[in-house]
Amino acid sequence: MSKLGRKYNGCRLGLKPAYEPIILIQKPINKNLTAVQNIIKYGVGGGD
Repeated sequence: MSKLGRKYNGCRLGLKPAYEPIILIQKPINKNLTAVQNIIKYGVGGGD
């Protein structure tokens, strides 16, 4: 075994189970506005 191999012998680099919840929240679209007008009015939803 190489010097580098001995240094890292026994290291486990496998992926571990993980849980990453993602929540998407947006202001409701005003019935009198288009989606673009709603983004301009509230300043959110355009994805900077």
